[in-house]
Amino acid sequence: MTRTILFAITLAAVFSVAMVAPISAVSSGFLDIKKVEEGEDSFKITTKSAIPKKNAGAFGFGKIDLDTGMVLGATGHGGIKDSNAQVDASDGSFHTHKVQLTGPNGVCTDDGAAFQVLSVSEDEIGEATVRGNTITVSGLTEELPGADGFVSFTLSVPTGDPADGVCVHPVEVFP
Repeated sequence: MTRTILFAITLAAVFSVAMVAPISAVSSGFLDIKKVEEGEDSFKITTKSAIPKKNAGAFGFGKIDLDTGMVLGATGHGGIKDSNAQVDASDGSFHTHKVQLTGPNGVCTDDGAAFQVLSVSEDEIGEATVRGNTITVSGLTEELPGADGFVSFTLSVPTGDPADGVCVHPVEVFP
């Protein structure tokens, strides 16, 4: 389930799109990054308000390399079973992925997304734990040596079919 592509995008472009990211979560503060701590095989992101643990829409957090479009992320969403950690498609609990992003095209361009998912690992790359306003991703099995920082984002599937495009809307990039 892995396809690769290289693309480049500037930090300024991410910030400009982040200003118009659609979702009510933006106003509730759980996607506003307050602090980040990074360990050898882990990272912890603290937000301004409590992070919903399940079925609160499609969103996530991750470590991002803007030059390659690679993200080590943790997402919570129902509707798509894209991880071995999920019981079924309705399981909106947090799980981890290594994700390759590309510039948007087709439905994601129309949706105003900054990125589109090109490929996603089915196997977990670590364990995601949410407690209050903190998400911790520990036991990372993948590295991202060129990482620029951390990101919070929302996801959308405009047509309802992920095969048509999973769109990524950055909310905040935190250096």
